[in-house]
Amino acid sequence: MKQQMALLAYAFIRHFKSMFRNHRKESVKAFIAHIMRLNKTQKSEEVAEWIADAEELVEYNEWGVALENLLVNLYEISFPFDEEACQSAKIALCKIGVDYSSWRFIEEMVR
Repeated sequence: MKQQMALLAYAFIRHFKSMFRNHRKESVKAFIAHIMRLNKTQKSEEVAEWIADAEELVEYNEWGVALENLLVNLYEISFPFDEEACQSAKIALCKIGVDYSSWRFIEEMVR
């Protein structure tokens, strides 16, 4: 009986914590991870540095700044996006509460 109660309490705590998980932060991290995968074929040291900077900003809960900086930097060098990167960026921008209309330029990056 004690074991069942402990398992039930553990399940409740996990569910409760998941309700407060920062979905904005997670969506930015997902975008950064996808860019990291794309950069494996591009092998750009500059992009790798931007990714590291973005990851650091995210860890300090500056996920909005991280996303915006990374997107602008990638756009400036015409880094090629796939459709998944574009969708991931759109999701992250929407989740952080940014008006997507001012970020439509990322659609031009899809190759």
